[in-house]
Amino acid sequence: MKRTFLPILALLLAVLPLRGQMARLYTSEYGLPNTLVNDIYQDSRGFVWICTENGLARFDGMDFTTFRFSRDRADVLASNLVLTVFEDSRGVLWVGTSMGLQTFDPDNNSFHHIDLHDPESPGSTQYVSSIVEVKTGDGQSELWAATSQHGVYILDIDTHALKDERRDHLNRNLPSPFVGRIFQDSAGRVWLTGETGGLSVGASATMQRMGISFDESIRIRCFSENPASGDILLGTMEGLYVFRVSEGVIRPSADPAARSCEAVSLLHRKPLR
Repeated sequence: MKRTFLPILALLLAVLPLRGQMARLYTSEYGLPNTLVNDIYQDSRGFVWICTENGLARFDGMDFTTFRFSRDRADVLASNLVLTVFEDSRGVLWVGTSMGLQTFDPDNNSFHHIDLHDPESPGSTQYVSSIVEVKTGDGQSELWAATSQHGVYILDIDTHALKDERRDHLNRNLPSPFVGRIFQDSAGRVWLTGETGGLSVGASATMQRMGISFDESIRIRCFSENPASGDILLGTMEGLYVFRVSEGVIRPSADPAARSCEAVSLLHRKPLR
């Protein structure tokens, strides 16, 4: 499996005011458990979570607290290879590792394993690469967890029970069971990518696949949305692409610099108040 890592954690300014701040470089010398970083996420309490190849770090603006796997305890990380962190609308923090899906208990600094039992692959472990809360309409939502080799798991947002029927219907429309990223736009479309290429776009409520095509040889790394136009930005290793809602097609960016860059992360800048 091909993966790309960030060699260093360059900036952690999410918990600090932007004006007048100097960039600060954090490495293992400052308490970061590993400099191979897979994902960075800020929760509603202001903590910044750094998913690394050697554990999960929580940063409070001053210090790192590191969580790691231990064979002697059941309430710890399932694996030191941590891939993603996500907080749902109920305030539950989800963690995706190379050994499955977990939730974090902030009161006890412990982890709870979520059993993603797969009748087609009994005894298998799930490499959870992306976690997203997907709105399905009528104020309802679900948790979707993308995995390598096992497609997407869908869970009830409140009970955390698996929704096997919806999952089976979704996975039949995926370009590959090796899923890289999940993104939902403001129109309710869900964008799913394969780890090495391929794109599937569908309506979250009906699971009906839409006729939006993209070059399967190009690997999509990230998504973002222009809130003004509703256009979707697709970051790839071969430049930036744009899905223009008015045209219904994906085209290379009109900006020459954007077409030639390797886009691994996209952030739409919000005006400062």
